Amino acid sequence: MLNLFITYQCNFNCDYCFIQGFGNEYPMVMDKKEFNKLCGWLEKHKVPTLGILGGEPTMHPDLVAMLEQLNEVGVAPVLFTNGLFKKELRKPLAESVVNFVINYNDPSMYTTKQWQQLQENIKGLKEQAARVSFSKNFSKGKISYDYILAAAAQYGISNIRYDISRPNPLTANNYFNLEDARELVSQILEFVRACEQQNIHTGLDCCIPMCYFTEEALDYMRHVSMKFSGICHPSIDIQSDLSATYCIPMKNTNLADITEFNGEMEVLTYFNQQVREIRKKASQEQCVSCDKFGRQCQGGCLALK
Repeated sequence: MLNLFITYQCNFNCDYCFIQGFGNEYPMVMDKKEFNKLCGWLEKHKVPTLGILGGEPTMHPDLVAMLEQLNEVGVAPVLFTNGLFKKELRKPLAESVVNFVINYNDPSMYTTKQWQQLQENIKGLKEQAARVSFSKNFSKGKISYDYILAAAAQYGISNIRYDISRPNPLTANNYFNLEDARELVSQILEFVRACEQQNIHTGLDCCIPMCYFTEEALDYMRHVSMKFSGICHPSIDIQSDLSATYCIPMKNTNLADITEFNGEMEVLTYFNQQVREIRKKASQEQCVSCDKFGRQCQGGCLALK
């Protein structure tokens, strides 16, 4: 799925945020001219879905109109949000968005007012019969997950996207390097098992080295956790000026204007060619002799090589 960053403004402050600072390099808010151009390209190439992100995308003043326009050209918007938006947005958003992916953080990160707003918005979206999923980011000091399972049970959430925090290419953030990630694997396994017990489907966002798991654990994760893999594929993150990056951490692997390409597959091919050599580069000594390296595993996040 292609992702579009419509604004880099945000009303929250996650220490693991990997997009902070992007507003200094790209237009802070996507304008109508660029959005119209993108919509024409999406319609021409019959792109079925589009992730809408920020910053916090609900801070874009034209969000509702943009979502309606995407619907008109046959694109289903998936909104990635922190859930801290004005209550007046619930109904119009629910009418245009096919899935809300709400980043549900550790309760200690919210003020009392923010926590109440988050709960009211989730409840309000569910009352509008909106499809809601949760997102869990494992970051240093914030690896517990009981709170998100409790909320999933409370609101009837059956899908949780999860990942470990990844590096910000522009400024320091709270992320797991390769060695840190090794220590986190047992917690991830516990989390996925706990989700399975609650009949919650899980999906890993980015890859983790295969050697961090036992063969038994690998087999389990492949069967129960969607997108679980040792090799990543281009995220294709479209910035507010229509340039695009392989992913946010791999910001320097980019293209100038996505609308110059002949559809999503051509963009995928371009980015895969761009990272071919770095994908082959061993990230750890054991990669050299590992029979999975280069076949089932790339040795972890490309941005950490």
